[in-house]
Amino acid sequence: MLRIREAERSHLASELHDGPVQDVQRILRSNLSSLAQVIPTNDTDDLTELEATLRQVAGSLRDICTDLKPPVLAHFGLEKAAESYVRAFQLRNSDTNVVQEFSLGPDELPEEARLVAYRILQEALNNVEKHANAKNVRIGLTRRGDEVQLIVADDGRGFRFTPRFSKFEENGHFGLSGMRQRVDSVGGMLYVDSAVGKGTRITVLIPAMVSEGLDLSTASSIM
Repeated sequence: MLRIREAERSHLASELHDGPVQDVQRILRSNLSSLAQVIPTNDTDDLTELEATLRQVAGSLRDICTDLKPPVLAHFGLEKAAESYVRAFQLRNSDTNVVQEFSLGPDELPEEARLVAYRILQEALNNVEKHANAKNVRIGLTRRGDEVQLIVADDGRGFRFTPRFSKFEENGHFGLSGMRQRVDSVGGMLYVDSAVGKGTRITVLIPAMVSEGLDLSTASSIM
């Protein structure tokens, strides 16, 4: 199921890049230049504002494409991709102190392990950005023998955690449930430690060697 989901993400990224992104770029390259030659001079401010808006839209679409199909993950591996994503997170959240410790080593990980770790990092930082109101975030991504360990911890508002993930889904919060499904798919382990006013710590252990054919029926530990 997760492979199908990743294939759909990749397809959507390609469709966005080859469709709307290119359409906006064509408007910026040609149509606006033609308009600038025929509209009255006192209307050029509106044209400038339109151009700025279109450039912002094009940038947002490219960011979506990158999130859906991160090229740095495929070309340079998990550690570089994680560094890039954390750097973007820091730029968006300049008031948050971010400490990171990455030490995966030279050994490359299987594609499934890379994808699971990267997607969980995305979701965990997305939750921090949207819900935590944290002042400090610590991110660890390390290789420990036959496992990859990912930790995302914050000192934000926290929440009342229950191992019954269906409760989160009933309230429209699918992030933790999605993390669990991804971890299950590679036979990993997910630990969640959170309390109201005490921040949140997400710990994920992923086998460095992922067997082919693992599915969502594989059990994980959730604490």
